[in-house]
Amino acid sequence: MIGHFELRIFLAVISLTAMGRSIGIGFVGLLIFVVLALFVAECRALIVARALTSNSQRTVPVPASISFDRDVQIAGRSVAMWCPKSGSKLPLIVFSHGFGGSKLQTRALMNALAEHGYFVVAPNHKDAGELGRLGPRKLNEFRDGAQWTDASYRDREEDIKAVLDALKKDGTLSKRIDWNRIGLAGHSLGGYTALALAGGWRSWKMPGIKAVLALSPYTAPFQAHGTMKDIDVPVMY
Repeated sequence: MIGHFELRIFLAVISLTAMGRSIGIGFVGLLIFVVLALFVAECRALIVARALTSNSQRTVPVPASISFDRDVQIAGRSVAMWCPKSGSKLPLIVFSHGFGGSKLQTRALMNALAEHGYFVVAPNHKDAGELGRLGPRKLNEFRDGAQWTDASYRDREEDIKAVLDALKKDGTLSKRIDWNRIGLAGHSLGGYTALALAGGWRSWKMPGIKAVLALSPYTAPFQAHGTMKDIDVPVMY
C-alpha cells in the first residue's frame, strides 16, 4: 500500500518534472530536492505531533491553591477542569484545543488562570489526538479558508455550548461561576472555534462572551468571508 509520504513524492515529481526541464535541472537533481523537502516537512509534522502528545501525558505540577480534575464527564464530553479551591462567582474561561490536540495540551496556562481566580474548563473535541494522522486531504482543507462555512467543524460549537449549558444546570458548579463574565480561549483550530463563537460565524455567536484569547488562531475562513468585523468583543492574539 502506498503511504501518504510516498504518494506526495510521486505527485510532486510528476508536477515539477516539466518545470525542471524548462530551467535545466536534471530529473535526478529535481527528485533529490523534492525528497529532501518532503522529508523535512514530514519530520516537522512528526515532531509537532509527538510534542503535543508528550505535553498531554507529562506531569505538570498543580498549584496548591487550585483543584484540578483531568476527566469530568459534562454533557457527554470528557472535560478537564481547573478552579480555585475556594470562592464563588468566579469568571469562567472555556478553552478549545487545536486540531488533533487535547484538553490537557495547555495545562501550564490553565493552572495560571485558575491561580488568578478563574474557573477553567477544557473539553476534548472529536478530533482530539488525530494530529499524527494528518494526510494530504486534511492539509488541503486548511489551505483554502474560502471553502469553509459555518458548517466547518460545527461539532466544536456544539461541544462548547453543551458544556456551558450543563454547567449552568449543575446546582453546585453553577453557584461558583459568574455567568456575566465568560471568556473563550483557544489554540489554532481552537482559536478558530473561539472567534467563531464570538461572532466570526453569525450562526455560532454566543451571547455573553466578554473577551477572547486566541493563540495562533486559524482565521483564514473569517478573512475570506469578511466576517472578522462581526467579532465585537476584545480579542487578544
